Amino acid sequence: MNKQLITHKCSEEDYGYVSGLLKARELQFILPSEIESFFALKDTNEICNRLPEQRYKYEFKGVKDSLEFEDLIFKRYLEEMEEIGKYLPEQYLLHFFSSIHSVIYKFDFSKLSEGHFLAFESNLKMLIKIAEKGTGYSRIISSYIVDRFNILEEIRAYLNEEDCKVYYKGGNISNKSLRLIFSSNFSQIPIEVESTLWSDFLHRNLLKEKVDFEFIFNFESYWLSILYRLGEMKKDEPYGLDYVISYFLRFLFEILNLNKAYLYTQYNVIIGNREYI
Repeated sequence: MNKQLITHKCSEEDYGYVSGLLKARELQFILPSEIESFFALKDTNEICNRLPEQRYKYEFKGVKDSLEFEDLIFKRYLEEMEEIGKYLPEQYLLHFFSSIHSVIYKFDFSKLSEGHFLAFESNLKMLIKIAEKGTGYSRIISSYIVDRFNILEEIRAYLNEEDCKVYYKGGNISNKSLRLIFSSNFSQIPIEVESTLWSDFLHRNLLKEKVDFEFIFNFESYWLSILYRLGEMKKDEPYGLDYVISYFLRFLFEILNLNKAYLYTQYNVIIGNREYI
């Protein structure tokens, strides 16, 4: 593993020009309250018609399903990343986000104009390395991605009624604590978890009788809220790598939620609890 991919070398000032380009686009973000309103729409055409043209400047008439919708909204995200790529002082950001895309947002990397990308397993290993040995903001983000996969492994083992034999290092919750949480049906929440972004979710599921569809649904929705909070952490930075990472993490969150709203509308999914969205 190339150490240069785990930590960045350039100064915050070196990211000043890229930061300025993205700062000028801040007003293009859809407010969370507006995204929430998309979930109340009755027709997928309404969702397409309400997308702001300033950012999503594509023709959405004739969109047939969520895959086509996803492809169009993600196209703008990829374009922005390619636009700023030529102004980046180093390749760290692109490597970091190519790993994130692979493990939390499965899409065809051939849509990018250049570069060869590692497989899922290799990208996850890279994020584990960043979570273990990286620094600053990207280490924090990576650690929560590692947590997500550790929790998913525990869920899989729980549903299969077997011991979980997979644990990825670098997360915020130890292997011992995860085992205690699941073996006690969430009746015991270790102290180390209290200071993490997972604390609220785990406390809401205290004395959970079983891991069922509702639990998994709430977990994935809560995971989106963690992405949102991670993105918000550095959005007010005046410039620098952390701000640029924050910008694209918030952009990714927006796309994930828009596509989720489209899916729910297309398949008429009734949402009983929206508190995590």
